[in-house]
Amino acid sequence: MIRLFHKRNSFFDLLPNDSLLIGDRPYVVEKVARGGMGFVLLLTLDHAKAPERLSALGLKVALKGVLPSVADPEGIALFKRELTIWSAFRHFNVVWLLEIVDGGDAGWLAAMDWCPGSLRDLLKEARRFSYADSAHVMCHLIDGLAYAYEKDRVLHLDLKPENVLYHLNVRSLTDADAISSLEQYRFMVSDWGIASVKQTKLNAIAGQSLTDEATQRTFNNIGTVLYMAPERFSAGFRSSVASDVL
Repeated sequence: MIRLFHKRNSFFDLLPNDSLLIGDRPYVVEKVARGGMGFVLLLTLDHAKAPERLSALGLKVALKGVLPSVADPEGIALFKRELTIWSAFRHFNVVWLLEIVDGGDAGWLAAMDWCPGSLRDLLKEARRFSYADSAHVMCHLIDGLAYAYEKDRVLHLDLKPENVLYHLNVRSLTDADAISSLEQYRFMVSDWGIASVKQTKLNAIAGQSLTDEATQRTFNNIGTVLYMAPERFSAGFRSSVASDVL
């Protein structure tokens, strides 16, 4: 696991324009974002200091950790479980985990693709999509979810516009019609923090530091209420492929 180096007292003290190293690759903090549980740095490579060699880490990287306010043993174990599951995914419609980084006081960090925005951002701009654009988004999401389930029998369980990120779709850059629609974007599923793993062996490895009670609660009772499948509100019901139906 590669190390993170910086001059602040804590990872959570880093600010825009600060410099840091991921291994031996130098980056500059462009933006800092905080969510309910996560602390995210958006980084750009410092070309003047960068070594001339290939790396999984690109010119722009998002670095995500768990906020100290929720970093109890269970929260840390859940994040490690997410990274263990996520690290095996390599698909056009799943956000790539590029590296797992040793963040020192911050514990494990996820170095991931820096995406321009989320489906929520696009919805705020457009309010509603055409049928063609809606179908384009749905096809990308279904492909990503099907890949995760077919590969390791993983269900996402937290699908919502904030967890659908996008990049420019290089396949459409020469198509004038695509550029004027959502076909210019490639949509990807992100945030596997409460995913349910139906493959027993993988789940045992990924969740080995969680109690049975915590695992059961994570699988079936945590999520965003407006987007949760009805069966996840009922005691005795377990998540299934149907729980990821939008």
